[in-house]
Amino acid sequence: MNIAYSLSDVALYYNGGPNYMQHLKDTGCSRFYIGSYFCGKYCMRSMHFFMQNLSVFFTEQQFRVTLVIPPVPGPQNDMLKQDILSFFAYCGGCTDELAVNDYGMLQFARQLQAWYPIRVTAGRIFSRNFRDPRYPEFEKEASLVFFPEMLRGNVSALEVDLTASRLDFSEIDDDIEIHAHYPYVYVTGGQNCQFAAAMHPAGQQFIGRPGCGLSCMNGYMETTAEDAVFLHLGKGVYTRQDAPVSYSRTPDRFIYWPADEFLKHGEVNS
Repeated sequence: MNIAYSLSDVALYYNGGPNYMQHLKDTGCSRFYIGSYFCGKYCMRSMHFFMQNLSVFFTEQQFRVTLVIPPVPGPQNDMLKQDILSFFAYCGGCTDELAVNDYGMLQFARQLQAWYPIRVTAGRIFSRNFRDPRYPEFEKEASLVFFPEMLRGNVSALEVDLTASRLDFSEIDDDIEIHAHYPYVYVTGGQNCQFAAAMHPAGQQFIGRPGCGLSCMNGYMETTAEDAVFLHLGKGVYTRQDAPVSYSRTPDRFIYWPADEFLKHGEVNS
């Protein structure tokens, strides 16, 4: 089984000190995801963290990197693109995939292919299947995973979440790989961050986009509604999916997201 290890949206939480690199080696994986699916600021900070702390180690270990890029508001777009260019200039030797989550970044990724031998994949946000665990009857139905027509001929893989007990991939072309996230399903995400909002006075939490200081790195939240448990992390909300899933076609890659190891190991985040 082809398993990748996703550091997206959690890379900056792990407080293992010198054990960080050993932890990555102990996974037995050779491919790692870095970046963010929901937050441009977290994505840029993750890229800087990787360049400063992990790039040499990854090159020595011959690990491969998939860089994950989130949708971002217009004012942040140019800054994020510049950071992506710097990342590839510095880490292009170990980075051979770019996972994009909107059509603007898809166009930019296609331009990057003129300079770097990278594969472009469609990130999990392109998959719009129903994903609310408060309605378990939907999870018991076969879920057809759609493949947006505008992606055809532009990506080599589509990322999916395990949103139902049976997933039908018949709409996806045979030459498009399927990369499945587990054990967490993303439920929703947005541009507003409740962790950043908590740092501001009442009545001013969601006015404009003030600097957040990456306050999301101070912790996470769990909520329960109608027997469904939700993990709130940064701008994303997730739920854990441990039930068995059947597929019309076996995914080519499984992407493991270590939220439990990075967030719930009982240590205090630095």
